[in-house]
Amino acid sequence: MSHEPNTVQPLAQGHDASQAANGTAKKRWHVAGAAASLAGRALEKGSLRASVITLCSSAAGTGVLALPHAFANCGLVLGTVITIAAGVMNAYVCRLLVHACEGTQSRMYEEISVTLYGRASKTVLDVLQLFTLFGVSTALMIVCGDTFTSALPSDALEHVFGTHCARNSVSGDLPKDCVALATFPLILLFVLPLALMRDFSSLRYTNALSVCSVMLVLVTLAANARDPSSAISTKPSDHIEGHDTGLKAHHAHNLARLLFNFSSDVLVAIPVITMSFACQFNVPGIYNELKDRNTRKMDEVLFNSTFFLCILYCGIGIGGALTVPVSQWDDGFPGDILADDGSTSARAGWQNALMACARVAMCLVSIVVLPLMTLPMRSVLHYLMFQQESANATQTMHVAETVGLLGCAFGLSIIIPFLDFMVGITSSTSGVFLLTIAPTLFYLKLQARNHVSCPDAEYLLMEGQSGTPQQTKKSFITEKFIPYLTILIGVLILVMSTTFTLKTQFEK
Repeated sequence: MSHEPNTVQPLAQGHDASQAANGTAKKRWHVAGAAASLAGRALEKGSLRASVITLCSSAAGTGVLALPHAFANCGLVLGTVITIAAGVMNAYVCRLLVHACEGTQSRMYEEISVTLYGRASKTVLDVLQLFTLFGVSTALMIVCGDTFTSALPSDALEHVFGTHCARNSVSGDLPKDCVALATFPLILLFVLPLALMRDFSSLRYTNALSVCSVMLVLVTLAANARDPSSAISTKPSDHIEGHDTGLKAHHAHNLARLLFNFSSDVLVAIPVITMSFACQFNVPGIYNELKDRNTRKMDEVLFNSTFFLCILYCGIGIGGALTVPVSQWDDGFPGDILADDGSTSARAGWQNALMACARVAMCLVSIVVLPLMTLPMRSVLHYLMFQQESANATQTMHVAETVGLLGCAFGLSIIIPFLDFMVGITSSTSGVFLLTIAPTLFYLKLQARNHVSCPDAEYLLMEGQSGTPQQTKKSFITEKFIPYLTILIGVLILVMSTTFTLKTQFEK
């Protein structure tokens, strides 16, 4: 009797296994879809959370790498105080700018100026705005190139482009044209497509990634920071018996230098810290894209973003400053805290790996923030040339303007490859004027026309009704004294910081 092979059971088992695999795949897609849906709801277009992230991403650019140097110039305590004061002043100026947008029904920064002061003054502001945005974009290009090439193996570019791109045997730096060759593909493949977006809400997911990347930089600097007690101590070999008094005095000097520094270096650090909060150019666009917008809702956006940035910047400033001994703060502190300073062998392996990840993260931040600078730059340029909003531009004109602006910033980054000078001179000149003085002037002009009331004086009686003497006194403080004080502070920062920034650069 012959026995036929039983093929039914193996086929059934195979069918069951196939169904199980398909079920597992469907579950994975379901989980991925649910996660994407949750992320979409969390970062819904025009939502409060998406607006806060966009505002934080707009501010967290090149200033992040310059903050440790600024804290070293000020001392940790004084640097923290200046950072909080700069954050509060920036939030106040942004509130004035929001009320100027509401009072003039403007969608862009440049529209406010033309409505209030006419086309002649607008042309001046447009030129200053382009200069500031070009400076920031150039600094972002420099950061992108430096962080990307420093994260590569030391001989990677030499293998690709030849011996011309070998690192300097003394400084370890690469030739400028080799850095440009390595950076160009990043600009072409990543920055350009993002910069072609027409509104801020289209970049909300990449903005969230940028904020996470900056937080990784904070973790890296905290992990590489030195113990403050060891940062101020003298090496044992420097201790000479019988000189305990001098040693204690030296420790006391280092401790005082660690906490406070009242030298002229503070005037160089103030505009850098102030500009690290700069987001005013994007405030009108973010406000107009805010869902169910009103000034109170935008106040919440400004408060949350300022609170987050103050904590983030103080952590980066303190952690980054402590990666360098206090004795070196006044001599040779790196302008870019993530630059390869040759101390790789002095750090643990995990610290080196974390530092390399931070460089890649900062490169990613530069790639994401560059489109946020391109949007207002393109808007200013188009309005300056055609006297109309950039939203009305044809697709060909839109692409041509974007490519031209990025190309000019890229070329400028090759000519001026000094990050600390680029950030310092831009911050202390047109940056201070446009981000602090001009928005306050907008508000005062609107106030003179009786278009808006002070955002901090909503209790005042309007439409000709008289208030109590106490209300009148508060009206003078909030509507006159504080705005004029803001302008005075801005002028002082502009004059003194520009002077000392140029002086410092000439000395170098």
